[in-house]
Amino acid sequence: MEHFIIDQVQWHTEVEGDREPTEKIHRRFRSVIMFLQKHQLTKRIILKEKEEITNEFAISTEDLTETGFELMKLCYSKWLKQVDKGLSPEDITLFEKALLKLNKP
Repeated sequence: MEHFIIDQVQWHTEVEGDREPTEKIHRRFRSVIMFLQKHQLTKRIILKEKEEITNEFAISTEDLTETGFELMKLCYSKWLKQVDKGLSPEDITLFEKALLKLNKP
C-alpha cells in the first residue's frame, strides 16, 4: 500500500476566510491521536502527552496499524463533520463505537 497523509494541521490553519480557532484544531488532533495511541492503533508514539502540536503535525497511513487505518476510514470524516457542527473535539464516542465494531469476531 502506498502511504499518504490523512490529515495535517496546516491544512486547517491556513484556510482563507472563516476557519475554526487554532486551539480547537489542536484539541481535535490531540484527541484522535491520544485515542489511537491508547488503543495501540499507531505503530509508534506520534504525539507525547504534553508535546506541542505544530502546523507540520500530520496523521499518516504510515503511522497507523492496519486496524488504526480501518478505524480512520470508518469514522474520521464523520467525526470531523460532527465537530464542525459543535461536537466537543474531546468527544471520541464515534471512535469508541467504531472500534468495538472492528474488534467483533
